Amino acid sequence: MLIFLLPLLLYSCSMKMESVYVYKFRLGLSLLYFSYMQIDTVSSIAITSDSYDYENNDRYQSEAQHGNKQLLSDTLEFEEKNLQNLCDHSFQAMKDAYYDDDWQGCVKHGLTASKLFQDHLHKLVSCRRLCKHELVYDQHQIQNGFKSDAILALYGKSSLRYTTCVGKCVPPRFLFYENLLKREQYDYIQICYYKLKLYVKGAAAATTFLVANPKHDYMSTNLANYREHLGVPEDDLIDLEAADYQKLYKLAVNLYEEKKWSQQLQHSLAALDSYYDAYENCSVLCETGYAVGIDHHEFIGAVADQMEEVIKCKYGCTSTLSRLDLKIVDNILLNIYHHLQYSYSQVGDYKSGAEYAAAFLLHDPLNANMLTNKKYLMQEKNVPEKWFQPPQREVEHKQRLDTLAELMQYLHTEYVSQHSLGKKRQKQLAELEGFLGGNIKVNATAADLGGTERFVADGFATPEQCSHLINMCQKVGVAGYTRGVGDPPVHFSEREAIFSLGINQSQHLVEEGKLVSPLLSMYLELSENTRRYTQMYFNLHELYFDFTHLVCRTALDERSSRDDLSHPVHADNCAIQKDGTCHKTSSSYTHRAYSGLLYLNDNFEGGEFFFTDNHKHEQSSVKPKCGRLVAFNAGDYHGVKAVRSGRRCALAVWFTLDPHHSEQSRADARDMLDKLHNHNLVHDEL
Repeated sequence: MLIFLLPLLLYSCSMKMESVYVYKFRLGLSLLYFSYMQIDTVSSIAITSDSYDYENNDRYQSEAQHGNKQLLSDTLEFEEKNLQNLCDHSFQAMKDAYYDDDWQGCVKHGLTASKLFQDHLHKLVSCRRLCKHELVYDQHQIQNGFKSDAILALYGKSSLRYTTCVGKCVPPRFLFYENLLKREQYDYIQICYYKLKLYVKGAAAATTFLVANPKHDYMSTNLANYREHLGVPEDDLIDLEAADYQKLYKLAVNLYEEKKWSQQLQHSLAALDSYYDAYENCSVLCETGYAVGIDHHEFIGAVADQMEEVIKCKYGCTSTLSRLDLKIVDNILLNIYHHLQYSYSQVGDYKSGAEYAAAFLLHDPLNANMLTNKKYLMQEKNVPEKWFQPPQREVEHKQRLDTLAELMQYLHTEYVSQHSLGKKRQKQLAELEGFLGGNIKVNATAADLGGTERFVADGFATPEQCSHLINMCQKVGVAGYTRGVGDPPVHFSEREAIFSLGINQSQHLVEEGKLVSPLLSMYLELSENTRRYTQMYFNLHELYFDFTHLVCRTALDERSSRDDLSHPVHADNCAIQKDGTCHKTSSSYTHRAYSGLLYLNDNFEGGEFFFTDNHKHEQSSVKPKCGRLVAFNAGDYHGVKAVRSGRRCALAVWFTLDPHHSEQSRADARDMLDKLHNHNLVHDEL
């Protein structure tokens, strides 16, 4: 779907419509050319030329120029498949070496995986850029075609050719693609360097990881230890995957400070060429990796929603390319312009200096320093006004940035995405605010909790309701913890006693006269409220219960020094492996999609719920209290800290999107309560 953006962009830039509706329509269509990729992610895949196969690239160019497109695509497809296999093999070999305490092997295979992945990205970007020659449009045909059929005019033969070409460039995602994209290999590499006592290299590996993951707490702590306790100098905290333009820029800055103007010019011009190349690579990579939704009824709406992310990504490329190791340079491109105008003036080439002064002012027309430089050149060096014309490449790049800015403004002010939280979603959120009489308050979102599908909200139960459920679990609960119907009870800590009570058990107790029915009704009602709210919050079509139970954990060993876990780190729909991956096994409840915990008390010590990353490093924690709900994707890694004293109780729920796995015991309990009510057998007293 994304490959259709360019004709839309060409059309939106060329047509002049009087109707406001048509203006919005064409801007909505124009959402096809630009994209969003998080700055952290884009920076983690900066393209360098160290491993680029120039000989093969020349061959690809030659084949494309001679029209041998099939050979080109077949060659790329074959080489990409081999590269993917080698990437996966090297990444796995690195992990195996790490767990075998083979530190040298860990470093060797990790660096090999990085090198191969960079080669993979180069091939991918090179191929997609070559496909641009397929996008040749007849502007007259587009304008005339719009009068009769906009879709055929904009999505014609040229787009189909481009689709065919690009389709050969985009390989299927291999096993460790996302891991390499996030530079996770450097997490392993820095530890292995540390074990080898190669602290400078370890610090560089940690820096390289942090460039892609700047908010990673424990790696930031590691880097601080390298500096403060192991004596690694600040100058050695370098990005091992820095792009060519970054290396050239740093050299140019040093030469500028040393006043070596001729050499400075050489490096600045090379940095400028490399910057534009990196910008194009960033832009091209923004067009990859988006899944096409199937829930749209409107073709144009589906295209536009896909393009919302693409636009944001391309708009972010300027900020992405302003990263230099762990620092953010205000605007590398403008700094290069400044260096060029000054160095050209120093060597007596005032015309070129004027051109790059004009390029700078194109972006920042009121910059006092550059206006002073311009005045100096005109008054002291007799430079005519007509020389202050930016080079054509700089003009075109600025026009591209302006178009992106226009589209971003439209996205922020007028565009309503069918997938994002538009007006319909905002209305739904307003309904959420009124849930349970407006007593629900969200106090932590996914961003606060370090994930993508998580929240914490208060107000789902009153103190009286919490007290009744706790007493029920204490009095009639069974020893042990179960994850599903029919599972044998388990104990996760010898220092805690666990009692739990499921819906099916509660139903039997009511039938036997050992539990009053209003307690079961309350149990069902409170858990149903968590389901409804979770479904609305995550904007899901339908959410079903998979399993529900009450669980209380009581401390048997009340020593404050306990550092064990009440419930080890786990996921609710897969089995965590030694290497941090999570496998969908037959016994791991793979049908579960979301999980929730409604807490019933806070009069205990410890017992915090916490989320982790795939290395089991804590991301965030939640302190239980009566009526507090934490809900999250069932694949998220999480655990429970030790209950150091007292009793911790919660109502635990697991949800599924598959109605075939809907909790039957809940329907049975409802039927039984209805029968009791119809026969006037309901017990009113709790």
